[in-house]
Amino acid sequence: MVEPLIYDKNGITLTSTLLKVADQRYLIRDINSITILKATPPRTGPTVCIVVGFLSLIVYGLGAIGIIGGVCWLLAQSSQYLLILNTSEETPPAGCIEAYRSKDINQVREIQLALNKAIEQQP
Repeated sequence: MVEPLIYDKNGITLTSTLLKVADQRYLIRDINSITILKATPPRTGPTVCIVVGFLSLIVYGLGAIGIIGGVCWLLAQSSQYLLILNTSEETPPAGCIEAYRSKDINQVREIQLALNKAIEQQP
C-alpha cells in the first residue's frame, strides 16, 4: 500500500510515517519536535572592507573601490533558515539534526507545518 503524500516539493517528500530530504530519511515516529533557527552570516568581512575603504579614501583618495565592494558584499549576504529535528535516542543520529536549510522562511515554515501534521497522525 502506498502512503498518501503530505508534502512533496523541492526534493522533500513527507508521508505520515517518513520524511525524506535528499538522501536522508527520518521516521516520523522518532521525531519529538521541530524547530526553525535563523543562521545569520558573519558581517565582519564586509565591515572591515568598508572601514579600510574609508581609511584609504581619507589617506590616499582611492578607497571608493573598498567601500563599494564592502557594501555589495554586505548586501549579498542573506540569512538562512534551518529546520532542526529533535529525534529520539533509538534512531541514529539521535538529538538535534539539521534536516533542511533554505533562504525562504515561508518554505521552511510550510515544511514545519506539514511535519507537525504528520506527527499528529501518529498513534
